[in-house]
Amino acid sequence: MKKKFWNYVHNPIAFAKFMGSHDGAVFLSQLIYWTDRPKKRRDGYFYKSVSEWCEELDITEYQVERARAFLKKKGVLEMEKFRVRIRSSAFGLNLQRLMLQFTLMTPRLVVR
Repeated sequence: MKKKFWNYVHNPIAFAKFMGSHDGAVFLSQLIYWTDRPKKRRDGYFYKSVSEWCEELDITEYQVERARAFLKKKGVLEMEKFRVRIRSSAFGLNLQRLMLQFTLMTPRLVVR
C-alpha cells in the first residue's frame, strides 16, 4: 500500500486537490521531502522557520500558516515551537495519518 501511495502522490495535481491550493501542495511536497532527510532529530522531527519556508517555496507567511493549520487539523502535522533559531518550529509528519487522510479526501484518485 505504501509504495503505491507514494508513487501516486508525486502527482502535483493530487496534492493540490488534497490541500485545496497549489501553494499548499508545494508545502506538503517539501514537508515530505524534509521528513525523509537524514538531518533530523531522533524522533523524526526537523527544524524550519516560517521565513525559511517562505524563501524555499516562494510563498507568503499566510500561505505557510494556512497549509500548516490545514495539516494540523487533519492530524497529519505535529509541531513543537523552539528557540533553536528565531521563530523556528520542529515539524513531524505522521505518514500513516497522511495516507489515510489523503485516501479519504480523494477516493476517486486512489490507485488500488
